[in-house]
Amino acid sequence: MSLSLSDLLILVVEPSSMQQKALSSLLRARGVEHIVTAKTGNEAFALLQSQTPDLVVSAYYLDDMTGSDLVRGMRREEALARVPFMLVSSETRFEPLDPIRQAGVVALIDKRAAEDGLDEALAATLEYLQPTPIDLGTIDCEDVVIGLADDSRMARRHMVSTLNALGFERIHCVEDGLEAQRLIAEQNLDILITDLHMPGMDGEALCRWVRSDSAQNSIPILAVTSDTNQDRLDLVLQAGANHVCIKPFDINHLRILLPDLLK
Repeated sequence: MSLSLSDLLILVVEPSSMQQKALSSLLRARGVEHIVTAKTGNEAFALLQSQTPDLVVSAYYLDDMTGSDLVRGMRREEALARVPFMLVSSETRFEPLDPIRQAGVVALIDKRAAEDGLDEALAATLEYLQPTPIDLGTIDCEDVVIGLADDSRMARRHMVSTLNALGFERIHCVEDGLEAQRLIAEQNLDILITDLHMPGMDGEALCRWVRSDSAQNSIPILAVTSDTNQDRLDLVLQAGANHVCIKPFDINHLRILLPDLLK
């Protein structure tokens, strides 16, 4: 039986009573029937311990912590590590949002136009909770060998979980470009997924090395990053990446993107 929005239990974390009611109203208009609310991060954690929701929708600025603190705290607890998290905020700066992107979220929505991104975000939540294995035609997902390079443990965990949901099982994780070099020398990979900002050797340098010096110089490369600077993204493509994906790691985007890269 497929999940629907009416089946979901959603926790809304918002310090403003007016914003809390407005967001709850938008959710109910889309068929969500079960909503619980909290005004602070500590109140949210208390609710999370008593009942695990299907989705947490949170503001960034709470009275006792930030949305970043909330999602990172969730990711450190085994029972909450895979609970989808959606941020609704007018914050746009890279520094506050980067930890949230790294922790793995289903969506970042601009509070000033929350209605615009809500439908897509809720659809991504349903897909994340009840994923359909990806269709690769004649290729069996279980045979695909993936190399994943990212220095963030939380980001690796989220990406592995998303790839597992799509049917991929053979995923080799490393923490930086230098470890990725050793992995490529030891394993025959079908695709390399790499973060851009890593210590030792970053994603751009790794792409250049793969294309010019590795024995697997034709391997498809998907670069993932929370950096939205277009000049930086262009450099990575010039270095040899086939595609750049902006975090958060979106399961519906990957469903479209990965078959093209693997074929």
